[in-house]
Amino acid sequence: LYPMEPEYFKPFDLKAAFVGHPIVETKVDNAEGLVFREANEIPQNKKTLGLFFGSRESEFNNISQNIKIAAAMVNDGLGDVRFIVPTLPATEYNIQVLLRDFDLPFRISSNQAFKWESFKACDVALAVSGTVALELAYAGVPHVVVYRTNPLTYLILRFLVKIKHVHLANILLDEAVVPEFIQSKCKPEEIAQTILD
Repeated sequence: LYPMEPEYFKPFDLKAAFVGHPIVETKVDNAEGLVFREANEIPQNKKTLGLFFGSRESEFNNISQNIKIAAAMVNDGLGDVRFIVPTLPATEYNIQVLLRDFDLPFRISSNQAFKWESFKACDVALAVSGTVALELAYAGVPHVVVYRTNPLTYLILRFLVKIKHVHLANILLDEAVVPEFIQSKCKPEEIAQTILD
C-alpha cells in the first residue's frame, strides 16, 4: 500500500511492488459537505468539528474522555460548535453510549453511503490515529490525531518501532504536517488549542 513497504520484503527474496492505496479509488472528490449539513440541519455559518473515536474498545476506553473534553474546550473557545461523529455501523451503538453525557449538539453518522459527505462537512477534525486519519488527509480536512495505549505496551513499541511519526501522512511525507498528540502529550487543553489555532 505504501512506497516504503517493498524494501521490507527484499531481505527475504520476496518480490513486492508498490501499486498504490485503494483510497484513491473512493468517491471523495465528488463529495459535498453542504449535502450532509443540509440533511442534518447544520447551518452553513456554524463551525463544525468532526470527532473520530476509532473502532476498537481499547481506543474508546483510553482516549474518548480526552476527545470529549477537548471538544468541549473548542466549543468554549468558539461558541455554538456543531459536532459531526462519523463512525461505522458496527460501532454506532458504542459511540452513542460514549456520548450519552456529551451535552453539546452532535450528529452521529454511520451511513457509509454518505461517509465522504460527513467528512467534507467538517471544518476541522479530531481523530484517533489510524486509517481514518489518512482518509481525512486525503479528503483535505484539517485535523489533529490522538492516541494513547497502555504505558507498558507503548514502552515495548518504542523499542521495536523506529519511526518519528504515527500519522500515515506524516510518515509518507517524513514531516510533522498533521499535529500528533500521543501518549503523555494527549492532553485535552493542548489538543483544543491546536484545533482552535
